[in-house]
Amino acid sequence: MPFEVEKSCEESLKEIIRRADLVRAPWSATPLPTGSARYRTTEGLFGRLQQAIAGLACLPEQTSALLTYWTISTWFPDGLSLAPGLSIVAAEFEGDLVLRTLRSFCRLPMILTRADATSLIRANWHTPTLLFYDPNISKEMVATLGCSSVRGYMINVGSGYRDFYGPKAIHLGEEVSVDRIPHCGLKVRLQPTAPAPATLHSLQPTSRG
Repeated sequence: MPFEVEKSCEESLKEIIRRADLVRAPWSATPLPTGSARYRTTEGLFGRLQQAIAGLACLPEQTSALLTYWTISTWFPDGLSLAPGLSIVAAEFEGDLVLRTLRSFCRLPMILTRADATSLIRANWHTPTLLFYDPNISKEMVATLGCSSVRGYMINVGSGYRDFYGPKAIHLGEEVSVDRIPHCGLKVRLQPTAPAPATLHSLQPTSRG
């Protein structure tokens, strides 16, 4: 499509068009790596991922390590008997920051504003990682998310039944009762002010404690 611009503004227009081409619509595309490199050791890969999660979400060492384990597990749902589940108890800003950080590293991530049956049915179901933001989750949906962490529980979708097994994380808000936390999953509680981020190799992937 041709544009009419003043003679001295051609380069400015080219720069505007170049920047527009870099804009990504999150509902139509997910960023993917443009290349590959050997990760050398599992410890090194874990450490780099933990450092990235800690830095982007402003998390302390223990929490970033836990989320690193969870993130890696979302890439192997077919080999797991229990789908990776995660409940995040935090204020609005901290919870949103964690969801957006996880979206950068999980397998086929989708951030959804509510945890409901309609969201599950309409998701492009190739075992995505569903990241929910829903401080007002219902008890019925809590049970549904808990059941879908294992294979075999079927949900009526109107035209038949489907199994919604797969990785899921949900931000539940700052205050939440026990009956609003899905079972069969990890739980992290974030403070409004987090300590300094973890450093590379700050936690061994095989450490116990």
